[in-house]
Amino acid sequence: MKADRFNHALKSLHWSEETLASMLGCDISLIEAYANGQVEPPPKLSAWLEVLAQVHEDLADQMPTGLVGKRYNEGSAPPGNLLERSAFSSLDEETSKMTQHVPPTMREPKGDHNRRLSLGMEPEQFAAAAGITVEQLRAYELTGPDQDYDMDVADRVGWALERLEANPPNSQKVIN
Repeated sequence: MKADRFNHALKSLHWSEETLASMLGCDISLIEAYANGQVEPPPKLSAWLEVLAQVHEDLADQMPTGLVGKRYNEGSAPPGNLLERSAFSSLDEETSKMTQHVPPTMREPKGDHNRRLSLGMEPEQFAAAAGITVEQLRAYELTGPDQDYDMDVADRVGWALERLEANPPNSQKVIN
């Protein structure tokens, strides 16, 4: 990602260099170096920013406009219910669905491996649920931090984990 695209992504997201540095837990000098073109950001950061900026740009025309000029008047609504939920319920549901899924470029194979283990699922059972082969699952889960992995496999694993964690199999005991 070149500096001009990096800066465009930050502008599209309405983020400052300081905001990104804080989010990533790094020093501002690193973000400034990316913004000035002294060094290129790592591929995972570039892909993450590209996806976020693209989604933000694509959904800009769907931003709710009914809140312009509104404010909270104490006593006019019960605490925690500042907006009429009925007007935004479908938007809230869609937003929560969209924000749960981690894009394949941002997946962590070792973390996904641990998540599968916490579900108590054997590789064969999980691979079938994800629609991949056991060999693909093993290759993905054994991927090192600096190695590339199959994006389609990563995406399928991510969706399967999210689906199974939302509705755990009998092999996992959930205690509330």
